[in-house]
Amino acid sequence: MKTVLLTDDNEDIIELVQLILAKSGYNLKVAHGGKDALRICKESTPDLILLDLKMPDIDAFTVAKALRGSGFKNPIIVLT
Repeated sequence: MKTVLLTDDNEDIIELVQLILAKSGYNLKVAHGGKDALRICKESTPDLILLDLKMPDIDAFTVAKALRGSGFKNPIIVLT
């Protein structure tokens, strides 16, 4: 089963994406900010990352740059 990491601080968005991905057969991991996303990616490698553009701790572009710098090669999509 493919794993998607959703990084968002809006619970409504998290619930919606979780519902859609579960119906499509994907496993969803949730990070509630950029620091949390970076921590999760050190522990496992998601097949896709969905990043909220504006997060309270680190913005999506900074997270994406850090992930690419650490060798993460899977797709990253920035949402707003």
